[in-house]
Amino acid sequence: VASCAVADERAVLLLTYDLALRASEIRALRADHVEGRTVYVKRSKNGAREGIGISRRTAAALRPFLVQARRDGHPAVFPAWNARRFARWFRQLVRRAGLPSHPGPPGDDPEAPHDVRDKGYSHILRRSRATHLIEAGADVKDVQRRLGHRSVKTTMLYLGLTEERKRAVDEIAAKMIDG
Repeated sequence: VASCAVADERAVLLLTYDLALRASEIRALRADHVEGRTVYVKRSKNGAREGIGISRRTAAALRPFLVQARRDGHPAVFPAWNARRFARWFRQLVRRAGLPSHPGPPGDDPEAPHDVRDKGYSHILRRSRATHLIEAGADVKDVQRRLGHRSVKTTMLYLGLTEERKRAVDEIAAKMIDG
């Protein structure tokens, strides 16, 4: 968030991560889709619309854009944010943050479906959110709902393990054998 240049970038980044949104879902977000700290997301892949809670920080970053959209009578919260702008902005954000310019695993996983591998770096936020939720103790079915996947198999493709989590799992496995 510190690498975001302006307020709309911070709000879009927080929303994208918090709700695990696709770029097209950011563009489709309307002011009337937000009630307090619940955002009613219409998923671009399956058309489902579901209320998902957001953090106080995300709600605070979003609030001025909701007020502006309602004041201007524009239904879209971020009318200028199409998928192309989102992709371009995200590449710039990655450079400003000093991160690698190409996504690493699981996006480079040859076993992953072609459409998952080709999503680009911005889709890493969805994968990161899924991994972080699982590592924090969320049930995979709840993560599936948050990502808007029809199948838990798709959600499983998004999950990665951090090095810390890999070590913890190795220790658990060793304790099971060692007693």
